[in-house]
Amino acid sequence: MKTNILKKLKVVLVTILLTQTAFAQNSSHPWSVGLGVGILDYKGELGNGLFNFQLKSYEIKSVKSNNRPGIGVLTVARYLNEKFDVAVNGHWGEWGYYNTDNNSFFYRNSRYLDANIRWKFLSNTPKYFEPFALAGLGYRNLKATQVTAAQNELVLPIGLGARIPFNNRLGLTLQSNLGLTTGDNGDANIGGGKDLFWNHTLVLSYSFGKLDGDADRDGVKDSKDKCPNTPEGAKVDEDGCEIDTDKDGISDRLDSCPAVPGIPAFNGCPDRDNDGVQDKEDECPDNAGEIALKGCPDKDKDGIADKDDACPEVFGVALFKGCPDTDNDSIQDAKDDCPTLKGLAIFNGCPDRDEDGVPDKDDACPDVKGLKENKGCPKDNPIPDPIDPDPIPDPKPDTIEVQSIKFKLNSTELTAESVERLAKAIEYMKINKGYTLLLSGHTDNTGSAAYNLELSIRRAASVKTYLIGKGVPATSIRTQGFGLKYPISTNDTEEGRFENRRVILQGIKK
Repeated sequence: MKTNILKKLKVVLVTILLTQTAFAQNSSHPWSVGLGVGILDYKGELGNGLFNFQLKSYEIKSVKSNNRPGIGVLTVARYLNEKFDVAVNGHWGEWGYYNTDNNSFFYRNSRYLDANIRWKFLSNTPKYFEPFALAGLGYRNLKATQVTAAQNELVLPIGLGARIPFNNRLGLTLQSNLGLTTGDNGDANIGGGKDLFWNHTLVLSYSFGKLDGDADRDGVKDSKDKCPNTPEGAKVDEDGCEIDTDKDGISDRLDSCPAVPGIPAFNGCPDRDNDGVQDKEDECPDNAGEIALKGCPDKDKDGIADKDDACPEVFGVALFKGCPDTDNDSIQDAKDDCPTLKGLAIFNGCPDRDEDGVPDKDDACPDVKGLKENKGCPKDNPIPDPIDPDPIPDPKPDTIEVQSIKFKLNSTELTAESVERLAKAIEYMKINKGYTLLLSGHTDNTGSAAYNLELSIRRAASVKTYLIGKGVPATSIRTQGFGLKYPISTNDTEEGRFENRRVILQGIKK
């Protein structure tokens, strides 16, 4: 018998599952019908206890039952309101008990019907779990056996349960109720108090019909609800849709800034300048800036926000509030007399390579340690000729030979190649004693014009110092500097700038 019940139940369940999607998410459906299975739990004169199930097959007069104890369940329920439902439940099937300790047993075929009220005591809980308590009145018929007469009795069911809705049509109900009976012969034993039984069921139910209810519990009837699936507790307008005060497409429930239009990325808060920093955290909300700088711009990309940058157009350092220190000597360029040469604070940022206390820009012999009173040159070395601060080259000098000496960036140091070329100039001056050697210094355009003029003069003086040390008379050498005035190549490339950093040697007849 039970095998047939289970087969029929499977057919019903599959049919419901195949059809439920077509009806999902509609208005409330007040009626429901359900099919399920269950088991009866016994407590009486023969012993046992609640929730102490006996699932052994029964043997009555040497004939074994083919079924273990179990029941089929049919339920019809009607929605009343938010708090209450009414249900009619019926079951049929086997019920019994087998005590293996004393070999006492009984067996019944049970027919049962009751009507009860379900109180949904947590009606504001999420819709996917609806617990309830129940109480009602029932009637039970226990079929006669070989040893026990038939028995009819009233039952007062009380219990607990919970419905788990899958959608507006389909749901699963778990229920357990205690049956207080008026009879005392269900177990073929009289005395010791009324027999008790627990009815434990699992029912799959299908809802139908139509009721102008409030499926999403937002206070707006389903027939007028344009947003029938709003979350529990959400504030809605007269159409049942969530309120969006600032009309930014994000409901107030999810909007961190409900009074100001915003964007989803910031939970409804605005980002007026679209820089990825929401306005309430943006220190420059009307100017697109850097996330790392709290939304403020940094035009020179030195990591210092323009609002805090004393030199916003020039890449600088935090030490000087964004103003530059090109040579990294911790002296701001604006106060550095030699901004492209790493120098000393005592000389306003200018270097003193030979460490003789005379800054290179004032040192006639910058690569040889000398005396302050001798313009930085050694005592035995003559002081180089004074240089016209803005010399003019000879229009058409009587030139016999020209040599060009190259230099590194911001340097007056002679390279190995330069020394080889100067060896030829030294030999030339030994042979041509009637000539003067004119040294003309030049630079590229890196740095200011004033600095480059001073650098070109020092380059010419560096070559002169070297030649004097190799025996060329100081009276046969003239020096001059032109800075960046006369480039021989482009200053737009490193190669071109290298060509412009030079000292030209010209032999001029006296």
